[in-house]
Amino acid sequence: MNKRETAARRRWMALAMGLALGLALAACGGGTDRTKAQLRLVNASSGYAQLDLRVDDQLRQGGVNYGGSAGYVEIDPDDTRTSVSSVGSATALLSFTPSLSARKFYTVLAYGGAGALRHALLDDNISAPDTGRALLRVLNTASDAGALDIYLTTGDEPLSGAVPVQAGAAFGTLGSWITVDSANWRLRVTAAG
Repeated sequence: MNKRETAARRRWMALAMGLALGLALAACGGGTDRTKAQLRLVNASSGYAQLDLRVDDQLRQGGVNYGGSAGYVEIDPDDTRTSVSSVGSATALLSFTPSLSARKFYTVLAYGGAGALRHALLDDNISAPDTGRALLRVLNTASDAGALDIYLTTGDEPLSGAVPVQAGAAFGTLGSWITVDSANWRLRVTAAG
C-alpha cells in the first residue's frame, strides 16, 4: 500500500469512527455522584497513537489509543479547564474550557493530524431510539477530503439511485441526529455531489 492509499484509508477510518461513535452514543447510563458531569475522550487522530485527557490539571484519562475511547469519568462542572496532550507529556496539544452540566454525559472527540489536532465536544444526552431503530450522527474529520456525502445502502444496492443520509458534510461540522432502521447497512462516503 503506498502513502496516498494509507492516508486515504486513515481519513475514511476517522470518518467511520465518528459515524460509529454516533451510533454508540444513543443512550447513556447514570453516574454515582449527581452533582458531577460525566466526560470521556475518544482518540480519532491518526497523528497520535495515544492521548491523555487532563481536567483542572489532573490526569483523568491516560493513554487513550488511536481508534479507542475511555470510559466516562466524573468531572466537577465548575472546574472544566481541559487539555489533551500526547501520552505522558505535560505540553497541551489542545486547551479549552467546555460548558458542562451536572448529571449529563459528554465526549471529547480529538481528531486531525499531527500538529493540527482539533476537538469536538459531543453532547451524549439523547433518548434511546424506538425499538428497531438506531441513531446516527456524522462528523467529517477528514481535513483534506472536502465536503462529503454519506450513504447507507443495502449490500447490493447501486449507489447511482441512493439518496445520502447526509449530503455535503463539511469538515469539522457536526451533523444532526438521524434515525435509521436497525439493519446491516453498507456505509459509503463520496465527495459531495
